[in-house]
Amino acid sequence: TLEAPVFAKYLALPAALETVARIHGVRFRMTGSGSACFAFAEEGVDPEAIRRTLVGCWGSGTWFCDTRLSP
Repeated sequence: TLEAPVFAKYLALPAALETVARIHGVRFRMTGSGSACFAFAEEGVDPEAIRRTLVGCWGSGTWFCDTRLSP
């Protein structure tokens, strides 16, 4: 994956994702191409709170999408 080289170059990525993990207990991963980050969260996790944390780290231009998988 491209996670290690991308995180080494763009320090705001690992810093923000570590903050989300610490505050919300959600661990993000990077897609294989390095184009996006994603996470699988347990029921009850507040996606709006995660979005606010990321916006606080990266600014108002942050794009965030909450998607659910059907059982």
